[in-house]
Amino acid sequence: MPTARFIKSKTLLPYYIIYGDNDLFKEEFIKEILEVFLTGKIDPSAVQAFDVSDKEGEVTAGDIIEKASTMAFFSERTVVIVKEFQKLKKDELERLMKFLPGVPAACNMVLASSLDHRDMEKRILGVFGIPAQNVFNFSSGHTADIKKWANNYLSTAGKKIDEEVLDYIIDEANSGAAEVKNELDKMLLISGDREEVGRKDFNDVRGVDKEYDIWALTAAVGSRDEKKAYVVLDRIYDDIGPEGILGAIFSEIRKIYIIRYFTGRNEDSKALKYVYNNPRALGIVRQYVKNFRNAPYVDILDILKEADKRIKLSSRQNARTILYMMLQKMFLRLENK
Repeated sequence: MPTARFIKSKTLLPYYIIYGDNDLFKEEFIKEILEVFLTGKIDPSAVQAFDVSDKEGEVTAGDIIEKASTMAFFSERTVVIVKEFQKLKKDELERLMKFLPGVPAACNMVLASSLDHRDMEKRILGVFGIPAQNVFNFSSGHTADIKKWANNYLSTAGKKIDEEVLDYIIDEANSGAAEVKNELDKMLLISGDREEVGRKDFNDVRGVDKEYDIWALTAAVGSRDEKKAYVVLDRIYDDIGPEGILGAIFSEIRKIYIIRYFTGRNEDSKALKYVYNNPRALGIVRQYVKNFRNAPYVDILDILKEADKRIKLSSRQNARTILYMMLQKMFLRLENK
């Protein structure tokens, strides 16, 4: 039987409001209600979905309330799902919100919306006083939530993933859960019986030569191997693209300066957390730290930010040149005493 990932209470609340642009998590949430909490208790005919954004037919609060209040013939319970509920007419929305505290005992409701947090708070949560335990924010920007979900998703297949690979996949997907899931599914397929999904699987999926992958580039940056960095950049550019490359370099730079900070304070235990408690990895990054000891973080960050801004305003071919110039500026800054 599947396990609960989002709902931590032992029993379901009468209703939930879920929102944000992460459609995958919203679908998983509803699936969790049906397959974890209500397995064996509900017939498919007792699940009713309304989509207020559907222009084919107008949905009213009365339609929703009637369905929620009607006992199912072949099921212990009824589940009512209302997509984009915030698009109900003002008086209809108010009527539905007033109904929520009195949802019948044999019914569970899920109201889903694509609103972001600010609009949801302003238009729904604050106005109608919805309790926090009834609300789930599923926004793509919540990287920590996506990492947790991804690890749980893999664990159901008896797998675990190299955390640095997962970090890169999430960064490359701009924290889009559906895109992350798509990459994980491909890597699960190619990993076969091996327990860990790692860099080899990522490279196999992308058709990348291990000697010229994204981690070879970040290692060249960390070790100040300018010649190798240019060669690897040229080899991987067409497969990964400027945004993915810039994101990976930024993540590596950030890690170097975090390790520099904690090791400088003799707090190796805290530094270890940023290399997934791998002492060998910490030793490698500490070598990188020596290469960056004379360059303030703000100086390197300014070089990255300038490149990011120029890439967004340039063509893909020009972006390649911008990345070369960025690396050149970075290596020159590291040479300065």
